[in-house]
Amino acid sequence: MLGLGLGLIATLGGVATVWIGRRSRENRLESNHFIGVRTPTTRRHPEAWSAAQLAAGPMEIVAGSILAAGGVGALLFLPFNRATSIALSLFALLAALAFGVVAFFIGARAGRRAASQLDPGPR
Repeated sequence: MLGLGLGLIATLGGVATVWIGRRSRENRLESNHFIGVRTPTTRRHPEAWSAAQLAAGPMEIVAGSILAAGGVGALLFLPFNRATSIALSLFALLAALAFGVVAFFIGARAGRRAASQLDPGPR
């Protein structure tokens, strides 16, 4: 049961992450309270929000693809070896998390850069 649950969660979570990444990359992810690169800078400046989402989108797609592929692989291995199925789900989850963290930092940097061009601050 654990292998089935992890496989389904990984697959659905991966599909959702790819969808979010595509919307980010296409600059169609509106500012919100739940998804996207949400830092004080990106929340304050719409231009910084757009820059952050555009920069993070490709890595979000990679993270979601890894997670979805790991989930599907886990579901396919489930009838043969439950331990392998669980390990594959967990590995995909950790790899997707790593890419998601990288996407966040790339997006946060792009957001700060865009905000600094808008408001250079004291000189």
